[in-house]
Amino acid sequence: MGGRHGISLDLALFLTVIVIYVLTKLTSIPTGSTVLGFGLLSWHSIYYFAGHIVHEHIDRLRKPLKIALPIAAIVWCCLVPFWRRDNSIIGNVAGKLFNHHIMVSGMTIAFSFLVAFCGIAFSICIVLILQKLCKCRIINELGRYTLEIYILQGLFFNIFPIPVTWLAILVNVGMGTVFPYLIAKLFATGKGRALLFGRK
Repeated sequence: MGGRHGISLDLALFLTVIVIYVLTKLTSIPTGSTVLGFGLLSWHSIYYFAGHIVHEHIDRLRKPLKIALPIAAIVWCCLVPFWRRDNSIIGNVAGKLFNHHIMVSGMTIAFSFLVAFCGIAFSICIVLILQKLCKCRIINELGRYTLEIYILQGLFFNIFPIPVTWLAILVNVGMGTVFPYLIAKLFATGKGRALLFGRK
């Protein structure tokens, strides 16, 4: 939405976030990107606007996405073993290929985005497959509260120390889904939902 001679609200928000983030970097104010969260907001805004663009042009992108999604899902399966949150593996590789730190940083950032977008494609493929195999009410119900689950899930990760990796993953996924869902249901109506999650 926007005026006849103005820019859209989404674009204005995006530009504002980028400008503030750049200013925090140029002025070397660590609280600008940590406490205030502009660094994380800038990073996540990329995915938001990518989704926004896809949503706005879904009719034209529907056919290309049918080809791109499975390919991206396969690429994710190949790349994810080399992904680390601190980019240690790809950082070492980039360090051997390039001498300049800007090139190394650029490669690690590009790799992080590539893995993330391919991971999104993988998730979409799984959902589409599940929809064709069965009509699961649980998945449909959880789908109504994905925003709330995404916002709250981090609060319930690693609450209990579990030494077995695969078991820790299952427990974290379970707790990071069930408890946020229950909280979302508790605030499903009324002003609480709008205040906490930005929904009406």
